[in-house]
Amino acid sequence: YTNPAGAKSTATFTITVTAVALKSQTINFGAIATQKPGTTLALSATATSGLAVSFASTTSSVCTVSGTTASFLAAGTCTIVASQAGNSVYAAATPVTQSFTVASGTFTLTASAASVTVTPPYCVFFFCFPATTGTDTITVTPVSGFTGPVSFTVTGLPTNVNASFSPTSVTTSGSTKLTITPVTGAATNKSTTLTITGKSGSVSVSKTITLNY
Repeated sequence: YTNPAGAKSTATFTITVTAVALKSQTINFGAIATQKPGTTLALSATATSGLAVSFASTTSSVCTVSGTTASFLAAGTCTIVASQAGNSVYAAATPVTQSFTVASGTFTLTASAASVTVTPPYCVFFFCFPATTGTDTITVTPVSGFTGPVSFTVTGLPTNVNASFSPTSVTTSGSTKLTITPVTGAATNKSTTLTITGKSGSVSVSKTITLNY
């Protein structure tokens, strides 16, 4: 600066800058249940700072994220990361990751009886006896949000033994009655394994029972 006498002088000033520590914050991002391909889910997470949480998918072939909406594209494991970058008051939060399964719905088959016994028609001298049939109840129970019609087939039937289902299909859940009927010529005093299959689109589930005849 210039003093009153016109002479120039210099002065030294010391400026101290004190850093203010940023506050910490954490994210609460809960577990996500199994999802189905072709569906979406609204994501929800909170930060203790009250700041908005952002989401990103690290498995884009299985799931994607736009804003707070996750879209599920294919079966597999979906991994979503929740993050909060912080601001002038709060430091960035440690990201929280949730991984979960994306799977097409399926179903189970249960049989009311593990084995069924039938008797073919037969004659002793001049007396003939009709066949005795056997029945079993097959129940469909949906898993992981399964919906759709399920039709039934049975394989492994011996020669001259017939089978039918009533009803022939159920939708999403329910039961069908399997009736097994031997006819003339069926062998006797034997047992075999029958495979009952329920099919809905690409989903196929089987259950085995024993046939005694």
